[in-house]
Amino acid sequence: MESRKWKGKKRVPELRFPEFEGEWEERKLGETIKIYSGNSPSKVKFVDEGLMYLKVDDLNYTAKNITTSNLYITPEDIEFLPSNNIIFPKRGAAILTNKIRINKLPCYFDTNLMGVEISQEDIDLEYLYNLLMLKKLYRIADTSTIPQLNNKHLNELKLLFPSLSEQQKIGDFFYKIDKKLELQQQRIEALKEYKKGMMQKIFSQEIRFKDDNGKDYPEWRQLLVEKVLKSRGVKQYQILNNEILDKGKYPVVTQSKKIIEGYFNDSTKVYSETPVIVFGDHTTILKYIEFNFIVGGDGVKVLYANDRYNLKYIYYILSYKNVRQEGYKRHYTMLKELRITVPSLPEQTKIANFLSSLDKKIELEEEKLENFKQFKKGLMQKMFI
Repeated sequence: MESRKWKGKKRVPELRFPEFEGEWEERKLGETIKIYSGNSPSKVKFVDEGLMYLKVDDLNYTAKNITTSNLYITPEDIEFLPSNNIIFPKRGAAILTNKIRINKLPCYFDTNLMGVEISQEDIDLEYLYNLLMLKKLYRIADTSTIPQLNNKHLNELKLLFPSLSEQQKIGDFFYKIDKKLELQQQRIEALKEYKKGMMQKIFSQEIRFKDDNGKDYPEWRQLLVEKVLKSRGVKQYQILNNEILDKGKYPVVTQSKKIIEGYFNDSTKVYSETPVIVFGDHTTILKYIEFNFIVGGDGVKVLYANDRYNLKYIYYILSYKNVRQEGYKRHYTMLKELRITVPSLPEQTKIANFLSSLDKKIELEEEKLENFKQFKKGLMQKMFI
């Protein structure tokens, strides 16, 4: 039976390869797949080598294809998901991340994941993967309490499919785009690894900069962080986390990993004595902030240094030697007692400028990646229905 949504409308995409014509067929997802449920860790035996046993965290290490896991188990009598199928979170906040992946090897997984095997010969894997990514499975999840996907949600999901040959053409087209995205991500990771290696060599003094006359700079000193950085009181610039807006005039900085958490519109809350280092007292996250901002939530330490120190150098060496997070506690006391090595101000500046140039290269490549992702997203919206 034709869905009411398509009554009187043509089921064709906005953008299509010229060799194909005719309307697409609406089918329930349950007619095309076999659903696999996860297994509790108590039911399996973990080993150093074996079949992958996937958890939600394993989905974070790849954007698409899964080939490794943190845990492995011996083949059991329980059913495993064959290779080249689709896996995704089935409960909790992870559903909202839309982390849909393809398992390139046979695998087991825990009860927080769900797998689907294509059961019909007229369904293309790459086509279905991209279609599910576009549709966002969290939209059909039960969100009354804890978000959860069940078999009934997947079985009843109505999707549109062209002929197998058109699916394969679309799937191959987006497969090539995904490969370009993967290569761009690898380029970024290589730059980050290079920067990490250079920081190790610089801060261990394996590599030393020279002055403009080719002479060595003075020896480095060891100092306590509390001798270098001071904390500014920012209570009057602080707002509550639940006051942060998605859009607004002034950026809000919190102790999370995001540089900008959101926005707020009250100009009297804007802190303008920048640049500063922002330290997450609970999270130990470090940020170098050069723009005016509003402080969001608790645990944000705003740090500054006097003119004898290059603040960005201090940020980089703290990023390299940061204190270890010990749960949700106050860490600023630990940071103040950390010992760091500090060269002369001219050498600090050279180091900071060098590492900043690497950061700019990384940011440029990340911008290219994001632009390419948006390009893919626009094509998907036009080539799928």
